[in-house]
Amino acid sequence: MHDDATSHVPGLCNLGNTRFFNSVLQAQSAAAAPAAACRLARAAQAGGSRTGLRRAGFSAAGRATKLAGHAAFPLVLDLSPYCFCDALDGVREQLDAQLNKWSDVLDGALIAYAKERIVSLQATIHPYFPYIHVDVSAQVLVFAPRVGYSMSGKVNSVDADFIGLEVLDVFNAAIGRQNIRPEYTFRKAGERWVNKRDASAAICVGTTVVFEVTEVRDEGGFFFLIGSGGRAANKGE
Repeated sequence: MHDDATSHVPGLCNLGNTRFFNSVLQAQSAAAAPAAACRLARAAQAGGSRTGLRRAGFSAAGRATKLAGHAAFPLVLDLSPYCFCDALDGVREQLDAQLNKWSDVLDGALIAYAKERIVSLQATIHPYFPYIHVDVSAQVLVFAPRVGYSMSGKVNSVDADFIGLEVLDVFNAAIGRQNIRPEYTFRKAGERWVNKRDASAAICVGTTVVFEVTEVRDEGGFFFLIGSGGRAANKGE
C-alpha cells in the first residue's frame, strides 16, 4: 500500500526525496541547473538548459488555468470491479501503469505523483462494461520535452551511424550521424566519436552529452527523443 504523503516511481526512484531529485536535475542538465520546480521536490533556479520537468496538478475541474507553474488537467479513470473494495488503491495501480509513458492529457510523460485522492462524490457506471468512472486529483511531476530544448543524457550506445542516450536514466534519445556536430568523427577503435579540435572531448559509452531536441516521438507507447548537435559535457557542468 502506498503512503499518500510520498511520490511514487516504481522501478525508478522516489523523486519526493529533495536531495535525490536535485542530483537527478544536475545529471539531466549538463549545461546549467535548469529552472524547475514542483511540489514533490525543490531545485535551485538558474538560467541555462531546460529539462522539461515541470510541476502540475490535475483534477476533475479541468480548468485550463495556470498559476505559479501549476496547470489543471481533467483526469477520469475507469476502475475494474475488483477495485471496488479499495478504489484509491485501484487509482494508484492505474497511475503506476502510466509512469514513464506519454500522456496526451498531461502533454508529457508522468514520472511521479503524490497526494492522490478521489474527488468524485458518486461514481458513474459504464453502460456496457462493469467499470466505474472516478474523478481523481493528484500532484504530478511531468517530463515535458519540447523541440528546441537543450538537454543532456548519458551515452548508452555508440555506432558509426548514431549516438544513443538515456535522459534521466529512463527515456531514450538518439542523435543520427547527419545531426552530429561536424567537428566529431567516428573512430572504430575504441568505439567513440572523437572531437578533432579537442581530443579530451570524445564521446563514448558513459559520456554525458548535451544535445538539442529536434523531435519528440511516441510510437505505440514507445516514447523517445530525436536530437541534434551533441557535445561532451565539460567537467563541472
